[in-house]
Amino acid sequence: FRGSLRWVHGKSERQYEEARADSVATRGNEITRSDGTTQWANANGLEAVTASVDFRGEFPRVDMLSDVSNPENWQLMSTWAQGNKIEANLDAFRPDGVFEFQDGVVRSLQFGARYGERDFQYDAYRYLSPVSPGPCSDPNLALYYYKDPLITDTCTGSSEARLLPFASIPNYWTYFNDFDPLTVNGLGSNGLPAIDPNVMKDPVGYLNSLYPGNVAYTHAPDSYKVTEKNSSAYFMANLEGDTGNNGIPWQANLGVRVVQTKLLIDQYQVRDDVFIGSHSWNGVNPILGVNRIVNEYTDVLPSANIAFDISDEQKIRFAYNKAVARQDLPDLGRGLVVFYSANSGRYPELPDDAAIFLNGRSGNPELEPYRASNYNMSYEWYFDDASLFNLGVFLIDVESFPSSITQIEPLPDGDGVVRAGGPVERIINGGGGTIKGFEVGYQQA
Repeated sequence: FRGSLRWVHGKSERQYEEARADSVATRGNEITRSDGTTQWANANGLEAVTASVDFRGEFPRVDMLSDVSNPENWQLMSTWAQGNKIEANLDAFRPDGVFEFQDGVVRSLQFGARYGERDFQYDAYRYLSPVSPGPCSDPNLALYYYKDPLITDTCTGSSEARLLPFASIPNYWTYFNDFDPLTVNGLGSNGLPAIDPNVMKDPVGYLNSLYPGNVAYTHAPDSYKVTEKNSSAYFMANLEGDTGNNGIPWQANLGVRVVQTKLLIDQYQVRDDVFIGSHSWNGVNPILGVNRIVNEYTDVLPSANIAFDISDEQKIRFAYNKAVARQDLPDLGRGLVVFYSANSGRYPELPDDAAIFLNGRSGNPELEPYRASNYNMSYEWYFDDASLFNLGVFLIDVESFPSSITQIEPLPDGDGVVRAGGPVERIINGGGGTIKGFEVGYQQA
C-alpha cells in the first residue's frame, strides 16, 4: 500500500486600468455654453467629412476626399477612464492511495478523494470627477464619467465640459501615418492628427490633467463574485492478463469518478433610477443589495481503457470515458451590462445628447458545464527504435456546451422608454452534437 496527502493553495490578484479618448474633425452639434451663447461643439471643425472605401483587395483601401490632416480642425471631444480588479483564490485537499498485487489479473487498486474551493471576485469601477459648477440638488449630479461638451448638464442645463481643440493641448496629440495593413490615402505628408496613446500610460494622471479630482466608484452591474465548492471521489482497477489461444497480452483499467459541485453566485442588485453621476448613463449604479444564486449538480464519470499487444511491435487500444469541464466563472457571474450612444438626431423629438441604447452583454448563472462522452480506437506499430506509425479514430458525443447568442432585445434608452432596443450578447446552454474523425501519425528517428 502507498498513500499520499496533498494540499494546494493559490492566490492571485490583477488590476487593470485604461483611459480612452474620442477626437473629432467635424463640428458636431450645436451646444449652449454656461454664458448662454450657442456654438458648434467643435467650433473649427469641418461641416462634414467624405471618404471612399475599396474592399476589393486583400485589405480595404481608404481614400480621404476631405482634408482631415489639419490639426486646427481637430478637438478632443470626449474622454473617460475605467478599470477592474480581480481577486482569485484556490484551496484543495486531496488524499490518494493504491494497493499493489504481485499476482493475478488485478495488479493494483487506486482510490482517492478531493475537496476544493475556488472563488473569483471581479470589481469593475469607473473614474468620476466634478465637472458641473452647480448648484446641484444632489452633489453626485456634478460628477461625470464621460467628460464631453455635448452632454447637457443636469444642474445648469448647459454644456459644462471643457472645449479642448488640439491647439490648446499641443502635448497631447501627434501625427499617425502607419495604418498597416490598411492603405489610407489623402492625408498629406504629415499624416492624421490624433491623441497620442503615450500620454495615457498613466490613465488617472492623464485624466486628472484635463479634469481634476477623479475618484474610482464601483459599477455594480459589471461586478460579481463566484465561489465553487467541489467534492469528488474516484476508484480505479488496473488489470493485466493474456487472452485467446495465442495468449495475446493485454492491459486495462476500469474506473469511476463521482463529482459534486456547488456554485454560489453573487450578483449585485441595482436600480436604473439610483445612480451616482450627472445621468444614469454617465456615472455608476451603486450596490443596493446582493442576489445570491445557488446551483448544485452531481456527475458520475466512468472510464475504461484496454490495450492488446498483438505482437512485440504492434498494439491496438480501445478507450471510453465521460468527461466534464468547468465553466468560465466570469460567464457565470457577469450581469447585464448595457452601453449607450448619443441620440445625435436619430430621434428628432429628443435632445442630441439623449442616451440611446446601443448594445449589451450578459453572463448566465444557470450555465451548465461542458459534458461529453469520448470513444477512441487506435493502432500503433513501433517498427524501429524511437519510430512509430499510428492510426486512430475517435467519436466525441457532446451533451452540453456553453454558446453565445446575439439578438435584438427591447431594452430601454437612458430615459427609461423602450424604442428600437438593440443587440445583446448572452451566454446560453448550447445543444449537443458530435465530433468524429481520424488521425494518422508517423515518427522516425
